[in-house]
Amino acid sequence: MHLPRRSLIRLFLALTVAMYCSQCTREAVVPGPLPGEQRAAITRAGGDTADIIVEFGSRREKRAFGRQLDSFLNAYRFDTLRVDTLAQYFRLRLITRPEITARDSMMLEPVEEPAFVEAEITVERDSAFAEPAAPAAGGSLALYTRRELVDDAASRLVTVAPFVARRDTAGRDSGHARYLSAEIVSAKRVRLTLSDSVVNADGRLVSAFDVVEAWAAFVKAHPAEGAALFRHVRGIDAFIRGEEAVIPGVQLRDENTIVLALARDDPRAAVRLDSPRLLPASLKLGPYHFTSEKAGRRLLAPNPHYRGQGGPFLDRLALVLGGDKNPLVSYSLNRYDMLTLTYGEEVDYARRKLLNGSALGTYSTDRYFISLGLPSAGKRRAVAGRLFPAEILRGIPKSDARVIAAIETEAGEPAPAVSPEITEPVQPGNGPLRIVFQRRDPLSVRIAEKVLAHLGQHGLSCRLVPLDPTPYERALYGREYDLAVGWAPKEILDNEQEKLRLASIWFDDILDEPRRIREAREIPLFAITRHLLCKDYVSFWKGRIAGVYRSGENRRPRR
Repeated sequence: MHLPRRSLIRLFLALTVAMYCSQCTREAVVPGPLPGEQRAAITRAGGDTADIIVEFGSRREKRAFGRQLDSFLNAYRFDTLRVDTLAQYFRLRLITRPEITARDSMMLEPVEEPAFVEAEITVERDSAFAEPAAPAAGGSLALYTRRELVDDAASRLVTVAPFVARRDTAGRDSGHARYLSAEIVSAKRVRLTLSDSVVNADGRLVSAFDVVEAWAAFVKAHPAEGAALFRHVRGIDAFIRGEEAVIPGVQLRDENTIVLALARDDPRAAVRLDSPRLLPASLKLGPYHFTSEKAGRRLLAPNPHYRGQGGPFLDRLALVLGGDKNPLVSYSLNRYDMLTLTYGEEVDYARRKLLNGSALGTYSTDRYFISLGLPSAGKRRAVAGRLFPAEILRGIPKSDARVIAAIETEAGEPAPAVSPEITEPVQPGNGPLRIVFQRRDPLSVRIAEKVLAHLGQHGLSCRLVPLDPTPYERALYGREYDLAVGWAPKEILDNEQEKLRLASIWFDDILDEPRRIREAREIPLFAITRHLLCKDYVSFWKGRIAGVYRSGENRRPRR
């Protein structure tokens, strides 16, 4: 029977509607389960976003699905991927991201999202993460960091704030956690009084003489930091240069009293001293103290006489400072319990491969910059006009970083580069420009290499000068550099002491940051966030790294 074309179209539409109604009134035919397995269930919730739960009947089925899912995850970025080790399911939360405009092209997308794990781990000082009560003590942990030095974040494990006092429940000052008090006696004198009965980790009473002795050792090991901390204290420069055996302006009055004599008026003297660096780790007053060091592995023991709150909770903490060629593999083999991650490929790998039984959070945020030590403004502008922070950042492996307009503030867009026109030669004499940097900080190494390449493209001869911490600080103190790569902690945004420290160490005591940028003394680069990958039994009391503790049945009790 021959039907006209219009009738064929109507018949096709009728059959299509019938098939659709059939699907709505009876269960679709699906493959049956394998022998011994339950049928997998897929649950989808609609709305502005799509929540999809894929449930499995066995671990084998889940692993097979996971292998096929890997290639898909490599092509798409999900706001949430959760892998539950108890119930056998993945949970995906699909969210459409807004298009990135050309204006945003210089800003790298953060690699870690707040909703990525059940509870975000944040170990910075300003964290709002809190535990309802102090956890049980016991156990040991190991933390690995690519930096081969005890940075600002790690130093919180072994230092204390000198002037902070703990308050009781009524808000009254109990005085138990105050170590020092400062009093401006006159325009050129500051009196520091040590609290009564300050006992260190060895159970020994700490005297004012111990504090002064610790200062001398600290200044010798950290000359730039020491000069910033004791700025204008009489004789500090002569002591750093080795011309004095002691610091002349540091005067002991009795076992609890120290008077600092200043060479000039300094209304900010007390602010400069309000730093954990005033009570160095060698005094053993922090939550933990160093007991041994071997091949970059430093062991920390708890301070039983610690006067602060929130720790220590561990019996032992190992701090491993660099040296591991593949720390992600070592972490997966349980050699480390905590691992710092800087670059995007590390974080992406951790998200795809290592988050079963782990969590990801924030370790620290550092603000990198370049200090220009060339003597004339013309030479500094010539160099600054050839350096572009966005290009330097693009030359570094993907990371959670963004270009900044200033070190001390967040507001504003990065300023345009200063004009590279010059009226005098850039090269000092016939020698190359010296680029000084911390060789124990991998990111500083990468920045220095990119600066060398960029300036070389403009015909400027440069020389990399990688230095260990003490020689690096000596170069900063003596202004023995043309360019120096440095960084400041995130606290500099609202901490006056950190601002004073920055100006003293890198910028000849010039506190006016707009002026420093205008005169090409300072080139702000970018702020970069380092992430912390932790086993699921690692927690932080009130989000503080000093309050790290180990939970679970494998925690052994403290003796």
